[in-house]
Amino acid sequence: MQRASIALALACSLPIGQAQEAVPPPAWARSVRALRPATAVYPEPRVAGPPRGQLWQGHHYAFLRRVFGKGCREGIFFELAPQAYVCAEEVEVARELPEEVPEPAYRYAIVRRAEAPAYTHLSHRRSREALETLPLGFGVALIASVEQEGERYAQTWRGRWIREKDLRLVEASRFHGLSFEADAPRAQELAGRASELSSALRGLKRLPYRAPPSEIAANERWIDIDLATQTLIAYEGERVRLITRVSTGRSPHRTPKGLFRIQRKLRFDDMDNLADLDAETNYFLAQIPWVQYFSGPYALHAVFWHDRFGSPKSRGCINLAPADAAWLFAFTSPQLPKAWQSVGSARGEKGTRLRIR
Repeated sequence: MQRASIALALACSLPIGQAQEAVPPPAWARSVRALRPATAVYPEPRVAGPPRGQLWQGHHYAFLRRVFGKGCREGIFFELAPQAYVCAEEVEVARELPEEVPEPAYRYAIVRRAEAPAYTHLSHRRSREALETLPLGFGVALIASVEQEGERYAQTWRGRWIREKDLRLVEASRFHGLSFEADAPRAQELAGRASELSSALRGLKRLPYRAPPSEIAANERWIDIDLATQTLIAYEGERVRLITRVSTGRSPHRTPKGLFRIQRKLRFDDMDNLADLDAETNYFLAQIPWVQYFSGPYALHAVFWHDRFGSPKSRGCINLAPADAAWLFAFTSPQLPKAWQSVGSARGEKGTRLRIR
């Protein structure tokens, strides 16, 4: 048996956290660059089960060392941090320092024409060689806009070009709830500020307070969602950190009730029902921001396509205004590591609880 194979077998038999160190990278290596879209990060140096998170393609990340593992083609992983390993063939060592990942500056639009043509290159528009056509009502995320022979075209984040006259540009809601940092009030204290709540929260008449579930610890962060008033309250123990209006599922797509935990968080995610062959109509919404899944397909997330917070509107998810969704994303666990695209709970870590009632 070759030395590498012996080391690999030894590494796979070691307890987690004691992986066998592999040959170190060159001395000049200061980072690794992710080579693939949504490069997978695993909680252990082996490809087994769902990844813990994903990296942005093309960006540079710090690493601790190279270790032997199982499941990658070369049997080698880069350890980025505790419980964060990436296959060596999915990254390349680089001289560049790890970098801050800039936030994508998307504009959002809804397709306003049935079968709108989308081109891989602007030159294709003359021959009308559309790579695909987009159905009426689909949502797209845009990254650029140019004028060609008197007509404007917008580029989607996937690189497709669409005539702007086939799109309806949308501006996200500027609504936001009430957040409290220092001296956050208890719910009982906030209940006495009815006029403030009504003015800031679209006519909310009463604070939908209910005692926390018995599972909640004294100073635990958790979320309470009241379907009757379409209200979300984020707590730290008994103190209110955020209160806002949301849009939950409308019939027949009701939001499930119960006690859940945040399972997975994504900075952006596409959402659709294209796999549902029985659906009367299909939808597709690109690069929805601040997404937090808590049960199967159900998630808390920002919306850019409506402003009806305080009324049921969704297909089961909990819709938030962008400012509230961003605040809540930073408040909950698991925390998204810097420059990661997505994250799930690590071993020994549990996501923030939320109660829906």
